Amino acid sequence: MPKSIYFRKLNRLLILLFFNESKFLEKINTSYFHLIFLVVISFLSLNQKENGEVNQVFRTKTKSISKIESKYSEGRELNFVENPLVNINDDQKKLIVGFETTGQYIKLLTLPYPLKFYYGYNVVNTDSKLTVASIVGFTFFCVFSFLVLYFSKMKNYNMLFFVFSSLLSFAMFSNWFVLVAGIIGERLIFEASLAFVFILVYLIYKLDFFSDLFKKIIFPVVIIFFSILTIVRNQEWKNPLTLMGNDINNLQNSAQANNLYALNLMKICSEETSFSADQSLSMQKLAKKHLKRAVKIYPKFFNAWYDLSRVSLILNDTNNAIHALNQNILLNKKFPDSYVDLLSIYEYKNDRLNHLKYSRLYFKNINDPEAIIMMAKSFVANQKFDSAKIVLEQGLIKYKKNARILSNIIELDKSIMNISK
Repeated sequence: MPKSIYFRKLNRLLILLFFNESKFLEKINTSYFHLIFLVVISFLSLNQKENGEVNQVFRTKTKSISKIESKYSEGRELNFVENPLVNINDDQKKLIVGFETTGQYIKLLTLPYPLKFYYGYNVVNTDSKLTVASIVGFTFFCVFSFLVLYFSKMKNYNMLFFVFSSLLSFAMFSNWFVLVAGIIGERLIFEASLAFVFILVYLIYKLDFFSDLFKKIIFPVVIIFFSILTIVRNQEWKNPLTLMGNDINNLQNSAQANNLYALNLMKICSEETSFSADQSLSMQKLAKKHLKRAVKIYPKFFNAWYDLSRVSLILNDTNNAIHALNQNILLNKKFPDSYVDLLSIYEYKNDRLNHLKYSRLYFKNINDPEAIIMMAKSFVANQKFDSAKIVLEQGLIKYKKNARILSNIIELDKSIMNISK
């Protein structure tokens, strides 16, 4: 059984135990139990990490954005498109972003619509500018900090527990202490939602004049309204593609959401055999559209550029593939696949000059026997046999009699001999 399932089971057990009106609670100091419960629940929340990004199945290799743009958090490396705070060292900006995310969480608790399968860059405001959400978040922390002091003084430990647990839950996932993949994670505020409901019910029943109105009119309307929202949302969870296809309309500014949707479209195309050729073509074109959207939102999105080149090649759009691969080289000169794919394109097009140009770049930037072989191959295609021989002989010295380089030297010698005859 996965570790996360054990956490969830223990989580539920503690919740049931807390609300069980048994003799167990009568034997211990309630305030101490509340504190222990809160600490354990908070610990379990922090340990329910993400499993990582959706597999990028339709390419042979994956490559993360440069290490400069990555930071270890949530149990794995986070990239800029997942959380821009990996690149921000401004404490004031991080503080405001924390208020911003808290305000967004509160909005989701109040009205969980529209829900999104991902947030990330550029959905949540990460500037230093104050927004309605950041003001709401700031107000929440001020009011709930006051309530912690108030209920502590009044020795109302039940309300103190709920207020403090809500305050702690929001603080933990505000990106102040732990960077969250996607900046916002709806699943992360489960404990906060529990406290939110009890605080809301407490306030409603404290206002006696409002209680009858709530029971007779507001409560049934709320139940019906949120039941409809739940039924509709459950239908959208039919499968990942259905969910993403529905949510992507509300995620036009999310680079990673568009990227993930495109990757899943290509995954389905590569794995499912039930689709017709026209259906697969339509899905591939849609994937290309969303990858182009992803790189438009974030032009330094290395993975999306590379995947755009691959889907463009599948669609025989070589011009777009060449452009995408050139962007890859600008972003990371040390990624060999970009050169290999470009050279394959120019070899297919019989464009010897461009083949020689990118062979030189490959040879210059990548220390690998394949770069040497490709450089020699390009020299031969351009009738520069002496240059090819020199490159291969130098490579043989550098790579200790590499078998492939040696075989290429033998083949080159045979070719030169045939030409001289």
